[in-house]
Amino acid sequence: GKRLSNAIEQAMSLAEWATLYTSHKRDNLNVSRQKLEPVIADALNFVRLHDPKRRVQLINECDANVEVVAETTLMFRIVYNLVLNAMQSMKAQSGHKRITIEARSDDQACTLYVSDTGPGLPNAGAGTLLMPHMSGFGRPDGTGLGLKIVVDLLSWHGGKIEVARADSHGTHFKITIPHDAKNAPRDDVLAHPDPLDASPVEG
Repeated sequence: GKRLSNAIEQAMSLAEWATLYTSHKRDNLNVSRQKLEPVIADALNFVRLHDPKRRVQLINECDANVEVVAETTLMFRIVYNLVLNAMQSMKAQSGHKRITIEARSDDQACTLYVSDTGPGLPNAGAGTLLMPHMSGFGRPDGTGLGLKIVVDLLSWHGGKIEVARADSHGTHFKITIPHDAKNAPRDDVLAHPDPLDASPVEG
């Protein structure tokens, strides 16, 4: 049963990979200026479905006033993939496990910090983690596409992701998304992602 579940999740992530990279989505983003905190809250709620016993504490420290210029569903996917990958990296770890998201914005950009208390990365892991088919954790049940998709979705928004720290105390990602989308409308009413579109993507 476990092997079958892993095979299904791998097939789903590969199907999403194919769908994303054979579509014209990157050229037709529905970008808007919106509050980031509700997007993070939605993503964390979906990640919690993978942790029914609440073994990992998920903390949303994004201020309610932080804004991001992005497409809502893709911003959801970016946060979801990052947090799910962090959670999966801590599966075999004992003790208290925590993932924290912080964010701030200024006139130029929105910056997110996603940090965990996981095992960190193996030697040279930080240099390969964001490449396709590299999970960095040696898990046989992952496709290595989760973080690669994050990299590409950010690039479609003119953004980037960096491994700010990766050691025995955990991994810390820094994400920067500029506010330079031309004529981005303000999205005062957040369009929540479709739950059926939130299939897990493992890294």
